[in-house]
Amino acid sequence: MLGRRIADAAERWAYRIWSAVRQERRRTSGGWPGTLSEARYLVVGQLLPSLDFECLRELAEVDREQVARCLYRNARSSWSHLQRRDVEETA
Repeated sequence: MLGRRIADAAERWAYRIWSAVRQERRRTSGGWPGTLSEARYLVVGQLLPSLDFECLRELAEVDREQVARCLYRNARSSWSHLQRRDVEETA
């Protein structure tokens, strides 16, 4: 359950950045522009407050740093997926 919440938050984060870059009419090529510091901030500021009891219980078994790193990896993966979509659309 916690893993799904992390993946969803990561997708939203990647999409938010991808959308902002596209809106500025810039290319989305290159590496993931997010940072681990931003991931930590998202864990504390958005993910934790939105968790239900079951997810909080799961979170008690891991530390926040692991969750932030997982969130970062998922967002980077989502970013790559969005980039591939851009390349396919322009080809």
